[in-house]
Amino acid sequence: MSEYRLTPAAQRDLSSIWDFTEDRWGVGQAEKYVREFQSAIERVAEDPGLLRILTNRDLVRPRRSIATPRDSSPSTSPSGR
Repeated sequence: MSEYRLTPAAQRDLSSIWDFTEDRWGVGQAEKYVREFQSAIERVAEDPGLLRILTNRDLVRPRRSIATPRDSSPSTSPSGR
């Protein structure tokens, strides 16, 4: 296994994900999410070339901000609706 180190900000993010998930869906789901994140991080540490796949522009879909007549505040939607 390749070694990796999470930055303090990444550690805080992971902790926040745990806290939010545990509050909403319980300890079991929080553990599952954290295990999945750790597994993904370990895979990238083993094969940094995987990052090229994750940052491929074809996988990124731009979001559009729109305002509807009933609501003048912009909303963001993946489909632009």
